[in-house]
Amino acid sequence: MVKSVQRDEAYGDSGSVYYITIAMVNPSKCMVLIDSPAYQSGINRMTALTANQMTMYGGTDGQYSWQVIEFY
Repeated sequence: MVKSVQRDEAYGDSGSVYYITIAMVNPSKCMVLIDSPAYQSGINRMTALTANQMTMYGGTDGQYSWQVIEFY
């Protein structure tokens, strides 16, 4: 069962690292979804997830959205 869902959108710059603050979660019970436009060749990706922060790497310039889904 799903305990919580956090989502947002952001604009990423190529080669930049972003530290996104999130509400407290148990990282071992989470799944992260990242969506960026199909025309982008290097997808933005998550490089770390802690209890209250997600670290993202911007592979290309552009808009992307993310979701952190925590399960019971």
